[in-house]
Amino acid sequence: MAIDTKKLAGMGEAALVELKTLMSLSELPAINAFRAELKNIDESELFAVSPMLPEYVESTTKNMRFLVGNYNSTITHAKNRSGEVEVLMAQLTNH
Repeated sequence: MAIDTKKLAGMGEAALVELKTLMSLSELPAINAFRAELKNIDESELFAVSPMLPEYVESTTKNMRFLVGNYNSTITHAKNRSGEVEVLMAQLTNH
């Protein structure tokens, strides 16, 4: 079975568009600002509002930190995979 290089090239172009879309997203400034603000609130003030609030805020900020870390990792992977797809496509179109 022969390799359909035109089909692969089209799929590669579509993949590059998706990868570049991922890379163009912002650095999540609102999430980072919200997380920083939550971290600056004194625990006693949170407790005064509700005894459950300090634990909930701590859990929320931890999960947001995890989300931002995963997001940054995804951006790095998108950049790396973009380069790989471009090299692969160059190889396909040269033959």
